[in-house]
Amino acid sequence: MRILTRVFRQSSLCTTDIKVQKRQMNMIWTTCSSWIERISSLVQPKQKTFTVSVEGNIGSGKTSFLRYIQANHDNITEVTEEPTDRWRNIQGHNALALMYEDPARWSLTFQTYVQLTMLQSHMAPQKKPIKMMERSIHSAKQCFVENLHNNGTMPDIEYIVLSEWYDYICAHDKVDVDIIVYLKTRPEVVLERIKKRHRNEEQTIPLEYLEQLHKLHEDWLGHQPNVLTLDANCDLIEMKTEIDKHIKTILCGLVTSKQSHSSSVDSEHLLPVRNGFKPHTALTNDGNLKSSAHLKATTGVLKQGD
Repeated sequence: MRILTRVFRQSSLCTTDIKVQKRQMNMIWTTCSSWIERISSLVQPKQKTFTVSVEGNIGSGKTSFLRYIQANHDNITEVTEEPTDRWRNIQGHNALALMYEDPARWSLTFQTYVQLTMLQSHMAPQKKPIKMMERSIHSAKQCFVENLHNNGTMPDIEYIVLSEWYDYICAHDKVDVDIIVYLKTRPEVVLERIKKRHRNEEQTIPLEYLEQLHKLHEDWLGHQPNVLTLDANCDLIEMKTEIDKHIKTILCGLVTSKQSHSSSVDSEHLLPVRNGFKPHTALTNDGNLKSSAHLKATTGVLKQGD
């Protein structure tokens, strides 16, 4: 009887030990699984992101273009509109109005603030795959600052200061542009649109000014790769059709609900611009796309830089 009792006790102890071991193993497995998930999340590659800038003359339809994209592809796009509200209210001062009223006095002040706000737009954290920007720090320099200097409104020293700031930003900050969508519009067309939208600061804009900006956009974007040029002289309904036709290129190949029919630019051959440089061609600080051979010859190495 004593022997049976002893055997029963030992058997009970063994059963208890097995249950304890099972609980311990479950706890260890749960802890390991949690750590594995954490490590996996850290080593997973980051989602590839793109930046698309929408460029064009004043009144070319950039805002309407971006709002249409956002309304139809909000799941993969985030839109950054031109920060005109900030330009109109710098602690109570309307820098945009001052610049139009007396450009010789206020152009440096205004363009300095434009450069700052556009830099902030470029560097803002990106949560979705595609950032769609209304203009960029590049068009501010290549079109608007250049025009002020060309027509004698901005003196050489002010132009040099702004240019050196722009060059420094391109070399040291993330002002990447993967694709430029150029809304090409005749100056006469945008002048009529400007009159109709009745923005106070714009009512004194002459046709000559719009013609100058049009030429600068053409000189900058007219013969570059990575630029999708759309005829934006049409009305909004026709423009929407044109957007849908080229949506695959506009969205860097990440087409969602709508399929593109054809495009004059193949998105697979659009190489990303990174801080002024990209694998085969690059948007340099003078706004021109250069070949990698040219960059090697001039720099010695390829650096990662509406």
